[in-house]
Amino acid sequence: MRPDLGVRVRIGTRQLQVLRLLDNHRVLTAVHIHARACETATRRTCEICLQRLHQKGWVMRAEPLHGGPGGGRRDYISGLSDAGVEVLTVLAGIPQADIPTVAGPEALEPRYVNHQLTVNRCLLATRSACRTPQGAALCEWTADPHTRVRYRLGRVWRAVNRDAVAELEVHGHRRWVNLEVDRGTAELRRHGLKLRRCAWFYLSGSWQREYTQFPETRIVTAHRPRVRRMLAEVESAVHSFSPAEGPRSRPSWWWP
Repeated sequence: MRPDLGVRVRIGTRQLQVLRLLDNHRVLTAVHIHARACETATRRTCEICLQRLHQKGWVMRAEPLHGGPGGGRRDYISGLSDAGVEVLTVLAGIPQADIPTVAGPEALEPRYVNHQLTVNRCLLATRSACRTPQGAALCEWTADPHTRVRYRLGRVWRAVNRDAVAELEVHGHRRWVNLEVDRGTAELRRHGLKLRRCAWFYLSGSWQREYTQFPETRIVTAHRPRVRRMLAEVESAVHSFSPAEGPRSRPSWWWP
């Protein structure tokens, strides 16, 4: 990292905000940025902001293979470059090891980032749902890789990773939700394995350092034919715990 970067760099408030968003969500499009942080501006303003960041070398970008839902002109998929990571490290004080980066435009091809883009669409849908007068608000949203936690269970180190963790306020009460997104391409056993990892996380007690209650797990899928088999896989994972290794009281994600 160059020590004089903080002296020579010139960056606007909106540009720094976009870099922070790319740190939080790894990959974004102008549509995501417009909905997430620039609602008072136009989508074109967001596109220009991303274009300038790309020209400065702080953002990598690649054009998707299609125009997305409803057609229209193509949008760019953007992610942080190594230079963008340096900017965030110097100006925002974020540790370099904690910032996700992309190796090049080929790493932003849809086949590699479609899952993360789907997680981002779930964020937008959640924010939209919380705006309805139902007494709910989205307080925080953390996406992979920032949801990864290493913890100790006995003498063994384990890890748990969620696609996203949302903190919601519902009628004045805080609650946390682990979100898993199924695009119909991964093996069904993946969901069972993830729930087992959540169970080990619960047993460790390490979750109490971050939450006042254990987050419930929600699996989102747009592939209805998979739901029955997915439910069977989840139930199999839950019942695979023996009484000796299972928790004395069922956590909030436990299926009846």
